[in-house]
Amino acid sequence: MSLIIPTRIFLILLLILIAYTGGNPFDIEWTKITGGICEGFSGAKCLKGTGIREVNVFEPMFNITTLIFVWGITIFGAWFKGGNLIAKLERGSHLSKDAGELAGALGAIMVFTLPFNEAFISKAFSVVFLGYFWGHLTGIILIIIVNYLKTKEETLLVNQ
Repeated sequence: MSLIIPTRIFLILLLILIAYTGGNPFDIEWTKITGGICEGFSGAKCLKGTGIREVNVFEPMFNITTLIFVWGITIFGAWFKGGNLIAKLERGSHLSKDAGELAGALGAIMVFTLPFNEAFISKAFSVVFLGYFWGHLTGIILIIIVNYLKTKEETLLVNQ
């Protein structure tokens, strides 16, 4: 496994970073405006508003509650003593996507059943989409590992 899997995961994360920060890998903005209510726009930029703050570009992507929720359901639901590692990882991949969708559903329930509040809706939608994001990213990483292990296993069978 040496550097094959970490290199591929790093390249995928780099592609996500480039897409998330605007698409130009040579002009990455390391801060992002988040939260609050924008009252004046110029193109895609907010000129004035209330409760708006500038944060590190990674801060909105990390919500520890969402990570614990998605990874906890994935680990508790897919990892059992014994059994085939490849099959466990494949099941974990599917379960992580389901856990992300469940986080999204819970966030939607929060949004549509509680009294209307713009700040709360912003927070709830961040939970919804972060659940999807982390569920799918975890699933992709697990499938990368599965594909590597299957290829390694197939190579061993061919060489016998």
